[in-house]
Amino acid sequence: MNSKRPALHIWAVALTALMTYRLLPLVSYGDLGDSVPISWVNPFTGDILIGLTAPIMAFLLARRQTLFVWTVAIVWHALGIWDYCTGIILDFVDPITWAPPGALELLVAGVLIQLLNVYILTRPRMIQAYIGNRR
Repeated sequence: MNSKRPALHIWAVALTALMTYRLLPLVSYGDLGDSVPISWVNPFTGDILIGLTAPIMAFLLARRQTLFVWTVAIVWHALGIWDYCTGIILDFVDPITWAPPGALELLVAGVLIQLLNVYILTRPRMIQAYIGNRR
């Protein structure tokens, strides 16, 4: 493990922990099929899984600087981006009628946050911190 952490390390951990807010669909999960179209079951489930695993992922990023953790973090963020994109597309195809103003913008902001985190994690110093010189 590398004891010297890049300055961007805290941002990677914080932005990952921020994804805990994706537990919010738990509030509406019972309304699937009623006021929420049933087509939203996949994006809601994805959000809940990402939200549940966000604290674990943030903890691993903060405490364990290994190739495994770095790889899992990249894949985790890619799955989160995919889930957000599913929600964005579904918002046009089968929107939630009672969704508050700005819901689509929130989805787009989520994609940008997770893309930013992938960018941070793939910076040379971050790669060096997590996987080192493996030639």
